[in-house]
Amino acid sequence: MAYLERFPDRQQDRNAEEVRLGYAIVRTAIAEKAVLAVGPPRRQAYRAIFSDANRIAPETEALVASAGWEVILADHDALAAALAALKAAIEEIPKGMIRERFIGGISYFFNILYVFKMNLGSRRQG
Repeated sequence: MAYLERFPDRQQDRNAEEVRLGYAIVRTAIAEKAVLAVGPPRRQAYRAIFSDANRIAPETEALVASAGWEVILADHDALAAALAALKAAIEEIPKGMIRERFIGGISYFFNILYVFKMNLGSRRQG
C-alpha cells in the first residue's frame, strides 16, 4: 500500500508501467495474505497457482497426490474464506485509485480459485 500511496494513478498523464507495477504489488500482497490460510508445506504450490493460471492443473495434481483430495478441498475453502475476508477489508478502503487496484487485484484471485476448484473436482477420488 505504501507504493500505491506514494505513486497513485493519475487521471491525466497516466504512466502504464506504474499501473502495471501497482497491480503486480497488489497481487503479491493478496497472494501472500491468502496463502497464510493453508499449511506451510503447500503454500508454495498455491503461490504458483496464483501467479500462473497454467500451473493450476499440474499443481492440483501434485497437491492431491501428496496431501489427498479432502485436504486440498479444505485448503480451497480456507483460501476462499481468506479472500472473502480480504475483500471485506478492501471494501473499507476509501474510494479512489488505491481501492480500485485492490478490487481489480482480488477479482483475479477469485477467478483463479474458481478454476482451481473446477480442476480439483475433476480429480475427486472415489
